[in-house]
Amino acid sequence: MTNDNKQAYVPPEQGIGERIRMKRAEIEGGLSVEDLSRVCKEFDHEDKGISRLALSRYEAGKFMPGARELRILCHALGVSPNWLLFGSESAKWPPETEVMVTALSSWVKAQSSEGKLWDMFLPHSPENDLMRSERIRKAIAKKPKT
Repeated sequence: MTNDNKQAYVPPEQGIGERIRMKRAEIEGGLSVEDLSRVCKEFDHEDKGISRLALSRYEAGKFMPGARELRILCHALGVSPNWLLFGSESAKWPPETEVMVTALSSWVKAQSSEGKLWDMFLPHSPENDLMRSERIRKAIAKKPKT
């Protein structure tokens, strides 16, 4: 016996495209897909980024980003992997945690010869939010001349 009132299950990760589009609209007054592609390159340690075509396909729900692309998108958009995948977590840490995170981040960076590695694990600290904003503005400024 089937139940016609039952809605089809839609996995939460199917909403990745909508969440990418939503965050893209919030950053710097709204980024184009081309802008986000350049921003992603700024946040990729391999300096490859994510192509405009791939981003468009993610937003349209035609393709799902892989682990590398998820990492880059999380850093570029300033969100956690849980939020991007499932939409169920705050994109920022609670304010009472930010002071502790900033202090811990500064201490670890001072102890580490490679601070970039630590940044991968603390994408939402106030210090990283400021650096992310600067990198986004830098990437947007690289618009190709027409």
